[in-house]
Amino acid sequence: MRTHVDGHRFAYQAVFLGALIGLVFGLSLWAPFVYDDVAFILKDRSVTGPWLGFGHWLLSPLSATTEYEPLVTLIHRLIYGMAAGRPFPYRLTSLLLHWGNAVLVLALYRRLLGEGKYYFWAAVLFTLYPAHTETLVVSTFKKHLLVSFFGLILIHFQEWRTLARPWRWGVCCLAMTLALLSKESALILPPLCLLLSLGTCPQWRQRLKEDAGLYAGLTIVCGAFICFRIYVLPRQMVPLVGGHWMSHCLTSGKCLLWYFLQFVTPPQLCQEHSILPVSSALSQSGILIMSGMGFLAALIAGLWRWDRLVGVAAVGGGLALTPFLNLVPFLNLSLVANRYLYLASAIFFLGAARVLERLAADSVRRRIAVKGLVIAVGLFYVWAGMRNLVFYRDPMDLWLHTTICAPGNSRGHCALGGMYLQSKRYTEAIAQYKTALKLIPNQSPLYADTYFLGLATAYALAGRLKEASSLAGAQVRNNESTVEGSSVYGGILIMQGKYAAAIPYLAAVIRAEPENAQAWVNIGFCYFKLGRLNIAERFWLTAAALPESQVGTLNNLALLYRERKNEQNERLMHERSLALEPIQLDVVRRLALLYARAGEIEKVRRLYDVTLERLTKRLDIFQGAGAALDPGNVSQRTLQAFRRTRDDFIARHP
Repeated sequence: MRTHVDGHRFAYQAVFLGALIGLVFGLSLWAPFVYDDVAFILKDRSVTGPWLGFGHWLLSPLSATTEYEPLVTLIHRLIYGMAAGRPFPYRLTSLLLHWGNAVLVLALYRRLLGEGKYYFWAAVLFTLYPAHTETLVVSTFKKHLLVSFFGLILIHFQEWRTLARPWRWGVCCLAMTLALLSKESALILPPLCLLLSLGTCPQWRQRLKEDAGLYAGLTIVCGAFICFRIYVLPRQMVPLVGGHWMSHCLTSGKCLLWYFLQFVTPPQLCQEHSILPVSSALSQSGILIMSGMGFLAALIAGLWRWDRLVGVAAVGGGLALTPFLNLVPFLNLSLVANRYLYLASAIFFLGAARVLERLAADSVRRRIAVKGLVIAVGLFYVWAGMRNLVFYRDPMDLWLHTTICAPGNSRGHCALGGMYLQSKRYTEAIAQYKTALKLIPNQSPLYADTYFLGLATAYALAGRLKEASSLAGAQVRNNESTVEGSSVYGGILIMQGKYAAAIPYLAAVIRAEPENAQAWVNIGFCYFKLGRLNIAERFWLTAAALPESQVGTLNNLALLYRERKNEQNERLMHERSLALEPIQLDVVRRLALLYARAGEIEKVRRLYDVTLERLTKRLDIFQGAGAALDPGNVSQRTLQAFRRTRDDFIARHP
């Protein structure tokens, strides 16, 4: 009977955690794609392109970073097949994964803390921890959710002693494999599981002997994965942070202290952070870091003696952060980030629950004070998390906020520059890219090429073609294999009217990325301008087969057939273009003229009527919106002008 009641209580608690997630983080369901989502979902051919088989899937790291996350790519591919570019299902799967993790954390806390009152409240705090907003609202960071999910399954199954050993070990090894296919940080899971198992078991020697085979299997899985990444899909290596091993180690210590402060103080919620490498061990910063590390080591040792479980949680939290301390100089995209706290927070709140339990023991007044503290912290987490989610409603708001809360971070300024480019605010974009370039010495140099090319693009769009060409040309000459550089430089040469000079750079892009639709379009445009229409046609027909450029390419082909006086093919291209994007008023006018020349007046009237109906429906969203959504009442003027065009045509062709 007792077990039955406990099961019901656990189910109610799990449902309550799910309701909290929906209430607090549900705002993320309507957020647009931000940060890495555009590059690694919408523009990733492994997600949006044709399925090339499991072999290609397993042997394809992320092209931009050489990170290996095939399971994340597969999940996004499945979602894309059902929902294409709508953000809602991507966000929903992240919330469901977080709910699954919260339930697994609840079960872990109940097992290690017993049926006291604090295991549930600790799970609530983990569920609401505001640093999770970044992980949940950016779909690309689903990898952290997946590593934690499989890691928690591994932790639970290693202690499921009633399950037959082959099944228990098999499930653990499978969970380990799936975690590694989600993100390489999963390599920390075996030592973390070992710590939680032995650190909470009085007969740890006997436990170690029992599980020796399990950990041998996990070691084999991890070893095979490491060999795979060394010899089959080698990672991109980068210099040590700070340029020297001592500076690198001190910077790693600085990162660790920053992460621990996020747990015991109000978390700093920012998409990027201005934390800088330590320049020298003898600098003021270096001395403070060494002192802080010494204090942290003494504190953890004291906690271990005071309460073993609290000590295990403190060590486990630091262990879970190890992959994100830049100890191994892989790809240091960000020195610190809130998303890296996800798994570590699950271990931290285990220790926090035990501390609260000890503080509230044997005193009604203490218990009341502890409950009040937990409620206050929980309410603060709700407020902070929902407030942070608001910034993700608009990428411009997100990056404006980032440059304010992390003014020394180059990536934030670069991203804001990109937002200004999209908004055609070229002067502001140039200023942001220049700021990002000034900050490069304090950040990873990996993005220098991106910053230079972004600045070159901003110069070009602002009409400063000479500066743009000089900057992009220098980058291409210094980095001859850079595909992005060749693409940008080729585009700038086109803007300068140097079509023949642009062709070799665009051809290099196509050789490196055969599915780069914009490169096919641009090189076809060069040949078109040079009067070589047959070659331009072949390039544009190839581009028209790629979904990213179909509408524009079909219109280019229509222009080409107009040059050839081939009105039949021109009509066909315009019809195919309108089938993909019906609201193209210039195309409608041209197609109507072609129909009229052929004497097909009914087709013209039907084309105008259908387009006018669609245009009216699309512009209905502006009704009553005022100047905020429709400055100058542009939509109404567009509608009225198109209606006059239709009426004039009917008057001429009664």
